[in-house]
Order: sequence, then structure tokens, then C-alpha cells
Amino acid sequence: MKKVSFSVLLMLLAVVTVSAQSKKEMQETINELNQNIGELKARTSMLEQQLNEAKQIIATLKQENEKLKGQLASAAAAKPAMTYRDSIAEVLGNYFAAETWEGRLDYVMEPDRVRPLMAKYYKMNPYESSTPSDIKSWKMRRCQGKKYLIYVVRGDLYVVKTPQGYKVDWEANYEYNPTPVLEMKKIDGQEYVFRGYIGDMQKYYSNDHFMCYSIDAEIEAYTRKNTPVAKKLLELLPVDGYSRMIVKLKYDKALDSFLITEVLSTTTSLY
Repeated sequence: MKKVSFSVLLMLLAVVTVSAQSKKEMQETINELNQNIGELKARTSMLEQQLNEAKQIIATLKQENEKLKGQLASAAAAKPAMTYRDSIAEVLGNYFAAETWEGRLDYVMEPDRVRPLMAKYYKMNPYESSTPSDIKSWKMRRCQGKKYLIYVVRGDLYVVKTPQGYKVDWEANYEYNPTPVLEMKKIDGQEYVFRGYIGDMQKYYSNDHFMCYSIDAEIEAYTRKNTPVAKKLLELLPVDGYSRMIVKLKYDKALDSFLITEVLSTTTSLY
């Protein structure tokens, strides 16, 4: 009986000992959890403070942005609108300053179409960029083209006003002719578009049936008298008069001469 009681006491002592250890471990766990909770609260408080500071910065930036918008609007209202001279000077300045001829494509009419023409021209003629000054003071003459308003600048530069802005008429500026005049003689009766100087009616070569004009001061071309094209040229080109324009030419083998068959434009621009 005594042995049994002693065994029971030992078991109770073991239970009490384990219970005490478990309580200690539990208390340590609780303390650790409380410490973690405290750290989380501190971090949460710090994050809330940073969030409030960020909100304050955003509010300040919004205020500064609205203020800047107002300043820009006031500056835009105070700045005078660009005149046609300003716009033309801007596009010509960029056009001349382009470092390569390809750079000029951004400022010309129908860049995709004229690209191969420009490539052919600059292959035979060296390209040079420039920075002309005071373009706005250059003489500008306005004329109505077939479709657009055209500005003739300095007498030899053509700028076209389009819905997309001002564009340079590269073909007009260089009086570009894809077929040289002398090559036009190869096919009898074939019509060609020619742009360049036409004028100085040659009395010596004119007669009862034809009127003679010089073409780029190099060759002569004729019109049959009393035809619409002859009357048109008489209006445009009095004796000793000349002008840049675009006409249709064809070579007449029987006459061994060029004939002017139509006036396409009174400038070197087809726009």
C-alpha cells in the first residue's frame, strides 16, 4: 500500500513539474507575441505617418500643378498668335537647317512622292545645310494656286499653306524637271511637263503662223498664233517679259522645234 502511494506521489510531482514548465514556456510565448504586436503597432504607426506625409506632398503637388497651369494659360494668352510670316520663317528655317537632304522630307509637300526625285537630284548635286537669318523680313508674295494658297518667298522659294500647316514645294523651288529638255526631243509628239523660265518673246523667230519664246534662255519654243495657249502667253508675257511657270512641251519633228501646248501654272508650283 505504501508503495502505491509513493508511486502516485511521484506521478503527481511529475505532472506538477511539467505543468510549471508549460506555463513558463507559454508565458515566454505570450511575451514574445506581445513584443511582436508592439513592433507591428510601431511599424503601423510609422507607415500611417509616412502615408499622411505622402498625402500632404500629393496635395502640395496638385496645388503647384494647378498654379503652373494657370501661369501657362496666362503666358499663352499674353503671347501674340503666330503670323503667317512667323510660320513660314519657322518651316523654312527648319528646312534649310536640316543636316541631310532626308531631313528636309519632314517639311516638304508629298514627301513619299518626292523622296526618289530628291535622291536623284542630290546624287548629282552636293547637299548643304544652312542657317539663314531674319527670314521673316524676306519679301513674300501671296498667290492662289490650283488648290492651296501659295507664298512666293524672296522670288524663288515656294511655301504652300495646307490644312496641316505650311510646307515647302521642293519641286517648285528647284524647278525640278525629271526629263531634261534636250531629252524631250527623243520622242516625236510626246508631251512633257516643264517648269522654269519662259519668256523673252523672240520677234526675229516669230512669223505669221507662230510666236517664239525662249525656254530657260537656252532653246526656243513656239505657239501657234490665235490659239488659247498663244493668247494666254501674250497676257502673261508681253514683249521682253518673262516669268517662272509650268507648261506642257512637245517636240514636233516636222518643225524640228518644241511647241508649247498648254499653260499649267503661272508659278512653278502645281499646288
